[in-house]
Amino acid sequence: MKLDKGDTLTLTSAPDGFRVTPYDAEKAGQMEVMRKIMKKRRNALRELAK
Repeated sequence: MKLDKGDTLTLTSAPDGFRVTPYDAEKAGQMEVMRKIMKKRRNALRELAK
């Protein structure tokens, strides 16, 4: 994983159990933006999924 002492890890659920990954601040910011968009455009995304 190429970790150093003091690095932060993220624990997420996966179909086969759990996954441990290094924390990525840039990716976390992108995910927060995505959540806001999905909440705001929920109906449009639901129609597109049909």
